[in-house]
Amino acid sequence: MLGWLFSLIPLPVSTIFQLNLFAAITTTVGVYFFIKSIDYILNNFSVFEKSVRGIKSKKAKSGKKQVETGKAKNHNAGNEIITVTADSQPLPMIFSIVGGLVLAFGKTVWFQSTSVEVYSLHLALISAALFTLLRAFGGGVTKSQSNEVNSPDVATNKVTPKSPIFDWLVFAGVLALAFSNHMTTLLIIPATAYLFFVKFKFQKEGFITLAKMLLLFFPILILIYLYLPIRAGMNPEINWEIPSTSREF
Repeated sequence: MLGWLFSLIPLPVSTIFQLNLFAAITTTVGVYFFIKSIDYILNNFSVFEKSVRGIKSKKAKSGKKQVETGKAKNHNAGNEIITVTADSQPLPMIFSIVGGLVLAFGKTVWFQSTSVEVYSLHLALISAALFTLLRAFGGGVTKSQSNEVNSPDVATNKVTPKSPIFDWLVFAGVLALAFSNHMTTLLIIPATAYLFFVKFKFQKEGFITLAKMLLLFFPILILIYLYLPIRAGMNPEINWEIPSTSREF
């Protein structure tokens, strides 16, 4: 549908060239979000490192002296990571761009940018979903963390661009769009579940956030899929599998 809408833009080129241009643009968008994801991880590495360290510390059993020593080492390690990031701000972006270029000029991605298929758009949507997932994981705080971060949006449970739940809702919307394009989006569900429950544990606020995400996710997904039988019933020139009946749908 997006390709058809793009083909309606009055450009002085043939339709097939215009659709190839659309594939190139969507592939470029995918590479952009890939670069943003790498840059976000490198600039916020301490957030992910502390999360993994927190899980390991719960499994470890040691005496009081060992715990105090471990805390001191962890604190120093966290400071070192933050210091390196602050002192070398251009480096994360340089590494991210290099990684993005390696991806962009790889055979698989390059082929998708020069062909008219669903995978160029899927690359854009799946990369955007991964970026919004990382931002949601690293950007917000839970109510149990509100003593450390004074966030009125967390306390009042309001959904604003500055509230932690907002990033998770954005991710839910992007994920629904990715699912509407290709079902291989299922492959990021395990990573999504892992990061979500590392963030919220199994607390009440986590399940409330999950319910709100699903309330946004399913309407978007259902509305897009409902377009298939409606459009198929209009007898278009290309009607793949004719999904106008319940069986074919």
